[in-house]
Amino acid sequence: AFANLTIIDTLEIINNPLLSTISGFNNLSIVSEQLFISGGSIQFETNLFSSLESIGGDLSIFNTANTEELNSFNNLSIIGGNLNLTDLNYSTINGFNSLVAIGEDLGLSGGSFQSISGFEILNSIGDELFIGNTTGLQNINSFDSLTSIGGNFSIFENPILNSIREFPLLKNIGGTLTIS
Repeated sequence: AFANLTIIDTLEIINNPLLSTISGFNNLSIVSEQLFISGGSIQFETNLFSSLESIGGDLSIFNTANTEELNSFNNLSIIGGNLNLTDLNYSTINGFNSLVAIGEDLGLSGGSFQSISGFEILNSIGDELFIGNTTGLQNINSFDSLTSIGGNFSIFENPILNSIREFPLLKNIGGTLTIS
C-alpha cells in the first residue's frame, strides 16, 4: 500500500479491530518521531518493516490479538525514546536482532507471550527496563550484550517465569534491581 514510503514523521495504526493484514512498509527506513500500533490482530509478516533502521521517538505496540511471533523489526538499530510492548499475545517477543540502543525505557508488560529473545546485541537502555504483569512468560533468553541500564531494572509479577538467562556484560544499573 505504501511501497515507496521511506521516511515519515509519525505512523499510527490504531483501533482497527478487523485489520489483520497490512503490507507495503518494507521500504520505510526512518520514523522521525513515533510508530504506534494498537488494537486488531495484525499479522506482522517478517518483512513488514524490513528496512526500518531508526525511530527518533517511541515504538509502541499495544493490545494486539495476534498469536504469532513479533518478528518485523530485524534491521532497527536505534530507538531514541521508549520501546513499549504491552498486552501482546504473541508466542515470542522476537525480531529486534539489530537493536543496539534504546534512549529511554524498554517495557514489556501484560499479555501472554511465553518468551523474550531477539535483543542479543542491545547494548544500552537510557532509563528503565521492566518486564512484568505477564500471564505466560516462562523464559527470558536475551540481552547478551546489554552493558548499561540508566534507571531501574524490574522483573515483576510473572507467575510462571522459570528461567532468566544470565546478563553476562551488564555492568551498570542506575537505579534499583527488583525481581519479584
